[in-house]
Amino acid sequence: MIPDNFRFCSAIFLLINCNIHRKLSLTSSENKPSNERGNHIIQLDGLRFIAVSTILTAHWFQWQWSNPVFKNLPLVHGVNLFFVLSGFLISDILLSNRKKAEVNKLSGSHILKRFYIRRILRIFPVYYLFIGGLYVFDYANTRELFPWLISYTSNIYQSIKGVSIGEFNHFWSLAVEEQFYLVWPFLVLFVSRSLLKWAIGLVILLSLSTKVYFYWEGFNWMANSYSTLTCMHLFGLGAFLALLKQEHPKICNAFSNPLLVWVTIFIYAAFFTLQTFFKWDSIKVIFDDFLFGICSFFIISVASENKFRGLSRAILENPVVVRIGKISYGMYIVHLFIPSFYCYLIPKFNVTIYNPWIIFLVMYGLTFSIASLSWELIEKPINRLKSKFEYTSST
Repeated sequence: MIPDNFRFCSAIFLLINCNIHRKLSLTSSENKPSNERGNHIIQLDGLRFIAVSTILTAHWFQWQWSNPVFKNLPLVHGVNLFFVLSGFLISDILLSNRKKAEVNKLSGSHILKRFYIRRILRIFPVYYLFIGGLYVFDYANTRELFPWLISYTSNIYQSIKGVSIGEFNHFWSLAVEEQFYLVWPFLVLFVSRSLLKWAIGLVILLSLSTKVYFYWEGFNWMANSYSTLTCMHLFGLGAFLALLKQEHPKICNAFSNPLLVWVTIFIYAAFFTLQTFFKWDSIKVIFDDFLFGICSFFIISVASENKFRGLSRAILENPVVVRIGKISYGMYIVHLFIPSFYCYLIPKFNVTIYNPWIIFLVMYGLTFSIASLSWELIEKPINRLKSKFEYTSST
């Protein structure tokens, strides 16, 4: 069976590589350093690749690993990296366009309206098409969860019930993101600049305090992890970085030092090792996410200035890595459904694959291919409509 395995995998990845080179055939301008390509920050796409890849690894295979060290690696923190990154990018967009609006004498409500239109165009189409398709085919528990899924409140359902919802389990983080979008623009656009840093600090403190309260009051772990309020410290850290970038560029530049990344990673790794060894469960529940968020703060600070060099830069700016980062939203949406799809699809090729790493690569390739189709056929065409809703346009 091994030759069949390799023939099958080779065919899959030959198609994937052809697709990558066809879609990513880089022009001479794309080969320039990332900071010469307008506003696009290529190393942030590399971070998205890392985030989504660690999440896929955690959800597909980590729970099966026998080695206790590998089994306990915090790979699920890829979600937290996404949260800090979202807090940074959304706040940076809102702050920069708030300045432009003031220059062009446009109101905060104008920016708010454009923000929501652009977010809807980016987030809703592929999500609702996917959920709608599953509903039509009555897939698994789609119809049972449908009201929670279409309202982006599955995290509330899980926080209340404390139960897994199968292949929709990861949608809690999408719900948290959407609930963040409902509140955050009002804070960034309408709180005075002099008070904004204090408001962000208050949100971080309130979020951490809520985690402490939920833990000591015996709330289920999903309430502590999946509630929007208990995740807001991560968005707040990203927002604080955006504020530094806008208002205090010299301080932000000092933070954008790759050495600080490795220092904070070392501190987090030491904390993680100690709390794992000494079973500091309460400290882990309350502070683990926050300390990882601090690491993410510095990682994003460096990547947002394209300051990673050497091997780190080679990885983050690799064309395949960048491509995966760009389509990471679609990959995240479908990834928990891929194992079932794999089990349905593979027998039709009369192939049996035993090696778990080959299985992982095949499933990753399937996820990539589906997300690429989604990007090319749905997301990218709809994203072009955002040009009709520029922030500084008064029409």
